Amino acid sequence: VAVWFTAQGRGLIPSLNGFATMQMLAMQALLAVLALVTLVMVAVLEERSRSQEQLQLVIRGTDAGIWDWNMVTNDVFYSPRFKAILEYDPGDEFPSNFETLRQHMHPEDREQTMDTLWSNLSGEGHCDTVCRLRTKSGEWRSFRIRAASNGSMDGTQQRIAGSISDITREKIAEEELLQAALTDKLTGLSNRALLLDRLRC
Repeated sequence: VAVWFTAQGRGLIPSLNGFATMQMLAMQALLAVLALVTLVMVAVLEERSRSQEQLQLVIRGTDAGIWDWNMVTNDVFYSPRFKAILEYDPGDEFPSNFETLRQHMHPEDREQTMDTLWSNLSGEGHCDTVCRLRTKSGEWRSFRIRAASNGSMDGTQQRIAGSISDITREKIAEEELLQAALTDKLTGLSNRALLLDRLRC
């Protein structure tokens, strides 16, 4: 900074060299900030990449079908396994919205399943329910639907993620056991246990 004499007396007025020095210092400070921001962004992207890799490992390592509903954009990600469970090929049309899943629900189960989802997923909640879903061939199979949501600051949902697992065999075995418990093995007629159960109703 050079000392200049003005009409009012001596004062400190930056010279051209002084301005250049200040600009250089400002530029160095800006470059340092940009470098720091870049490092932070790289770290965030690396962490996100690791998270994505972990998610893909989980998806590949589970027999369940994964779905992820972004309620802000109304887009739904259905994993390849999700589609395969419902007998869809990778190239088949399968719209990426929640209505697709809802339309695959059995008409007798749809309302109760949706009510269960909404009542349990308000804010940051989770849900575990059973519903029949239609496969591509038209067969109705039993599925266990699990889901969890993350709420926003105002209490509204922003994202719901979940899974479906085919439990048709388990449901059939459960019904067979129940039928065996309530039916006489020799005659095939209703046994005393079923009679007492009907009388209690």
